[in-house]
Amino acid sequence: MKKSRRHFTAEEKVALLRSHLVEKKSVSEICREHHLQPTVF
Repeated sequence: MKKSRRHFTAEEKVALLRSHLVEKKSVSEICREHHLQPTVF
């Protein structure tokens, strides 16, 4: 069975980047919380 790709809105992308740049969360922590591969981040 083929998995469908997830699509993120611009607001979701900004929120992910803001949590990394402003709140100083690590990339691995953000990826773990949102079920992303670090290479996608």
